[in-house]
Amino acid sequence: MHKLALLAILLTASAGDDSLQQLVEDLRQEAREEFESIKGIDASELDGYVDAFVADGLSRITRRVSMELDDDGEAQAQFEWVQRERRPTVVAPLPCPDTHRCGVCGRASSRHVASPFEVALISNNAEEAAPGLFHQRGKTARALEDVQLPAVMSLARRALTITGTTFNASLTLAGGLLTRIAAEPDGALQAPSQKPYWEAHVDQDNKQAYDYSALVYFEDGGVDFEGGALIFEDGETILPRRGRLVAFSSGPENGHRVARVERGARTALALWFTCVQPE
Repeated sequence: MHKLALLAILLTASAGDDSLQQLVEDLRQEAREEFESIKGIDASELDGYVDAFVADGLSRITRRVSMELDDDGEAQAQFEWVQRERRPTVVAPLPCPDTHRCGVCGRASSRHVASPFEVALISNNAEEAAPGLFHQRGKTARALEDVQLPAVMSLARRALTITGTTFNASLTLAGGLLTRIAAEPDGALQAPSQKPYWEAHVDQDNKQAYDYSALVYFEDGGVDFEGGALIFEDGETILPRRGRLVAFSSGPENGHRVARVERGARTALALWFTCVQPE
């Protein structure tokens, strides 16, 4: 029996009526209608997205009705869908400059940090908003507080935790942008006096409080768009992949640029973290 159906039966039995079974059906219908309206979701993947959405909703219900779980929480863990396929984080250490304040320096990447649901929802949101925003040579951006998507803040917190653990640093969120870079600029509102997004830079030069940087990608480079790779000054090139997190220390050891997007559009969540200094 499908795990989702099993959980629905258990929940319905614990409630003593059919109301939760009806809730399952309502959640499934709501999810299907939502995902069918989002561009970029292949029909063959639709059922997987619906299952993920409903499983997440049911896991919340299990907490609400105090469903009896195994001592180690195994029953709950079976229905946690975010990060289910996450691969181990790969770290490349680098020497730290004298000004570095905490943790270790380097670069790291981890696949499948964003779930398929988050990828579809956030990339669709960025595409819909882009025509009404000012663009910087094809790049549009919104601050996290302006996005109004809970999935964005949830993903930002997850990236914060992974980055802090990876680099052995105690961090807090210093800022973030949901960005979309299109080969053909979205809309006609061009931002004045903005540098091209493809120029090389050091994140800490933009703001001294930035100690670590992270990017979460929502499309596959070379498939959904051409160009758009993250290129470090020492020549290392990282091609965006759906759901991938790339994190790095923000000092001069990691000067970088973004290659110009030549076809399609590249969506990413850009985040910056600050070291929590001991009192």
